[in-house]
Amino acid sequence: MRNIHDNTKKLMTDISNKVVVIVRKLIDKSKENTTFTYTILTVTVVFILDVLNLIDTETKITYTSIGSGLIAIIGLHLFYQRLKNQEKQIDIQINQRIDERFNSAINLLGSSETSARTGAIYALHELAREEEKYRKQIAQILCSHIRSKTNEEEYQQKHNKRPSNEIQTTINLLFKEHEHGLYTQDFARVAEFPKADLSHAYLMGANFERAQCQGASFYASKCQEADFWDAHCQGANFEEAQCQGADFSKTQLQGACTIDARHISLENRIGKNTELNITFKGRIDENTIKIIENSKSYLSDFWYQNMQKIIRDNEGLNPNYHVPNGCITGILEDSEEIQAIINKDWDKLKQLQNVE
Repeated sequence: MRNIHDNTKKLMTDISNKVVVIVRKLIDKSKENTTFTYTILTVTVVFILDVLNLIDTETKITYTSIGSGLIAIIGLHLFYQRLKNQEKQIDIQINQRIDERFNSAINLLGSSETSARTGAIYALHELAREEEKYRKQIAQILCSHIRSKTNEEEYQQKHNKRPSNEIQTTINLLFKEHEHGLYTQDFARVAEFPKADLSHAYLMGANFERAQCQGASFYASKCQEADFWDAHCQGANFEEAQCQGADFSKTQLQGACTIDARHISLENRIGKNTELNITFKGRIDENTIKIIENSKSYLSDFWYQNMQKIIRDNEGLNPNYHVPNGCITGILEDSEEIQAIINKDWDKLKQLQNVE
């Protein structure tokens, strides 16, 4: 007998839980039509009460049974409304805590104390990883912090060989995978996420080793002696950047804009899709004509046709050619360098560049 009672109690509990789920779904779908909602609920509850033999629908439905059904409906509705209100309150409290964390970190970022600013950088980084609300703004704020801080005269006097711990920490938390950098996360790969802007930044000796800097702007930045070893800088903008002494070994720079960037190795900018937009001036000899033919796969159809026209106009004459402003491949001084690129003979290319 006891087992029957326990099983009945368990059955009632399961049915009650299912009723709550059904009620919540019905109310969610019928919020705009209260009459329809309560009609459906009435039918549902009467059906359940009948299944439990609490009312007899085969003979008659008494006022008492109807009242019991209505009370059950009202109770379930009030219970659901309470759950909804609790959820709203929890959401409000969570948003308030996120706002407080963000505002507190921003205030600390403006502190005159280095330790306070560094703590704020870590706090913003963690907030951006955990919550979507301020994620884009935080990435932009941290980049802006690097630009503004490194352009202070006092900073440049103290850190003319390598960045401060504060700035290097910010770089790591933005671009380094082992530091869970923001630009290494999946959310940074969507088109709407802002690209890193380090234009005009003072990045002498900065460590970007294995950094994820795809699409980042280093426009007119000072990157002398910076370490970009094995960094991913595809599509990055290095226009007018000063990169004397910087290490770009194994750096991925395909599609990067390096017009007037100083001392970025030509090797790092050559990929299978690189287009050699070479123009010629003056006279061209037979050896150069052969090189142009061998370079066909590296030239767009437009430029190849231009080369053919120049060949027809200047065949048999001495060469005098250069790369125009805006060429993404850098400066090519002679035909040996072109041939080295065609053969992907990087050792030869380095030798030619060292001779220069």
